Amino acid sequence: MNKLPNDFCIIIGGQKCGTSTLYQHLADHSKICPCYKKEPHIFAKSKYLLNVDKYKRMWAKNWKPKRHKIAIEASTSYTNYPIRTDVNTQKVAKRIYEFKKYSKANVKLIFIIRDPFERIESFVLKEYIHGKHYGRKKLSKLNNNVDDKYLQFTNYFKIINNYRKYFDKNDFLIINFEDLILRRKKVLKKCFNFLNLDFEYGGKSYHYQNSSTRIKKIFKKNKQIRGMTVNDIMSWELSHKQRLRIYQSLRSDMRKMSMTYGVNIMNWDFYKYY
Repeated sequence: MNKLPNDFCIIIGGQKCGTSTLYQHLADHSKICPCYKKEPHIFAKSKYLLNVDKYKRMWAKNWKPKRHKIAIEASTSYTNYPIRTDVNTQKVAKRIYEFKKYSKANVKLIFIIRDPFERIESFVLKEYIHGKHYGRKKLSKLNNNVDDKYLQFTNYFKIINNYRKYFDKNDFLIINFEDLILRRKKVLKKCFNFLNLDFEYGGKSYHYQNSSTRIKKIFKKNKQIRGMTVNDIMSWELSHKQRLRIYQSLRSDMRKMSMTYGVNIMNWDFYKYY
């Protein structure tokens, strides 16, 4: 009986797509063991050296061999290039593959995607209220263009293709954020089936904490952020010009994503630009 896990579920992203909500629900399953922290980021570190035992030991304190079957983590940095890591997605995918190969472990990957417009808006607001990248710029000044890095880390099809160089299609489960929020039990059944586990749902409600909720919490302590009120920030959204650029840049790959992996994008605002 293994004292350390050999079957892994890695939620590889995407950030601002409900990874924390999904992770919490899956970690509640009696056969799934959560990592000592949700996002260890091991495979996305700039200074990386393959160490099978070191990775497995991240579950050592929680792992119960007679009970657990699968170890889970959810590092969004595994699909976050070039936003939060200098290590590109293909290199991360190769590292995970090498870990799987040399440890002879079983690795399943879950990737959550979201309407590109909503995801980019949510990420920009998060970065802005925390003072990252934008200095003292007003949000209105951000409505002129879209940074290429946002287009890169929201091109889901290219991200998946980087992983497909090392992993089979059956090693992936792709989830739509909207389904996770609106049809949670159905999504969890799909996840547990993918992991070859019986369905369990204890009824706990892990609500997705959107940007609006976080912003309101921050403004309880601060009346203004860089001269802007909560209403100024809450009312901000991508301009038509920005949405058009995002659509034109991603439409071909989003269509491929839908056709190749059966992802339903019909309810996305992005789809309305088709």
